[in-house]
This record gives sequence, C-alpha cells and structure tokens, in this order.
Amino acid sequence: MKSKHNTNPDNQPNQIPNRRARQAKKQDDRTDEAGYQKLPPGLRPFAGFAQRDPLDYDSHPYPSMRRFAEFLALRFDAPRTRHSYYRHMRLVHEFCQADPDTITESQLRDYILHVKTVKHWKSKTIHQAAAASKLFFIELMEHEE
Repeated sequence: MKSKHNTNPDNQPNQIPNRRARQAKKQDDRTDEAGYQKLPPGLRPFAGFAQRDPLDYDSHPYPSMRRFAEFLALRFDAPRTRHSYYRHMRLVHEFCQADPDTITESQLRDYILHVKTVKHWKSKTIHQAAAASKLFFIELMEHEE
C-alpha cells in the first residue's frame, strides 16, 4: 500500500538533500581554467566542428606532427578521437619544448608524472595520453616498446 505522505520533497528516490548542485548556478562558480572565462567572447579559442580534424589545421609545429595527423586519419574514423590524440601529443611536445620525434623516454615519463601529480588528471585521461604517446612513438616512429 502506498503512503499518502511523500517524505522526499523532490520525489526522487535515494536523493541526498544537502548534496551540492552538479552544475554551477552562477558564472563565478565555474572553473577558470586557462583564463578563458575572463577573455571577451571574440578572443576565446574556437573549438567548433571545423577545428576538430588535425588534417584541417592550418599549420603543424613539426613535420612529425603532420605525419601523426595523417597516421591518425588512416587509423581512426572519428574526428574527435583524432583531435584528442593529436592534442595529447601537442601537450607533450609543449611540455618538453622539443620536436616530438626527439623526445626521450625519461622526458615522456616526466610528463606523465606532471599530469598525474601537478595537473591532477583523472586516470582515464592519463591512459588516453599514454595511448596517444604509444601510437606516436611505437607505431609511427617505430621505437621499441
């Protein structure tokens, strides 16, 4: 028999009443990563559909990155996957400040430690960064595992 009195005001089972809202109610509550929130809308980086595929980028910082974009186009069908893997390798070469072709194993290890301990990335993102690095160094550049 159903009770006439509903003890849950939101009428949702197993809801904790004092739980913090999942989304920010005000703009001030959002994260301010990389300072993009403070920039005027005209100066914010464009992350639309046209900028997803690394093959469509106007320029690549190194020839090895162009080869990696072509390698990703042959390997993956989804532009979002290609963009994510390319972005991880861009972050690696920006961290090491060198051509990705010349990055050593110790530099890559330092980068993985940096994103894990300093940037506090989640394990899924770290695994994706490691997978992108593995594709680049082992399959494209044919280094030993």
